[in-house]
This record gives sequence, structure tokens and C-alpha cells, in this order.
Amino acid sequence: MPLPSWYGRWIEEAINVNGRTIFFILGCQKSGTTWVQHLLDAHPNIACAGEGHITDLIMPLLKQSFEAYEERQRRRPPGLEVMFSSEDLAGVIKLLSDRLLAQ
Repeated sequence: MPLPSWYGRWIEEAINVNGRTIFFILGCQKSGTTWVQHLLDAHPNIACAGEGHITDLIMPLLKQSFEAYEERQRRRPPGLEVMFSSEDLAGVIKLLSDRLLAQ
């Protein structure tokens, strides 16, 4: 089965992201993180994407998905192959994260 056209593009973007230096600014509310973001964004070699809060949305869904998948795997009859390992799922999450960072 041929790979979809977007798949190669995603892999290429993920490789490009992994070649960059990526950093995150974390801090409490009203601690000056937005000011630091604006200060860094003024530099020509730094691009700040702003406050994404993406993990606030994704992490609960990923946790729920992992738990449901693991529970389903535990209930499988002995001898049946596991379709995806936890490592496979983590790889998919890494690819999606890299895709988001590439944008």
C-alpha cells in the first residue's frame, strides 16, 4: 500500500525540527514570560510562536487514550500479537509534536 502524500512531508518536517535548537519558556502567570517572549522574538534568529497552551488540550486526551489502549491490551487473550507497543504510540506522539513545532 503506498504511503499518503502528506506522510513524507510530515517525516521531512519532523527531521528538520529535530535539527533545530528548540526551547520552551515556562513560568507562573504574571512572572514576565510574555515579556521574555517579546524580547527574544525581537532577535532575527529566534522565532517565538506565542503562548500555545497546546499541552493543556492534548495531554488529558493522550493520557486517556494510553490508558484505554493499555487496558484493552491487558484484556487480549494470551498469544495474540499486540498491534502497537507503548513505544509505537510514543513515536506517533513525537511525530505529531514535531509536526506542530514545524509550523
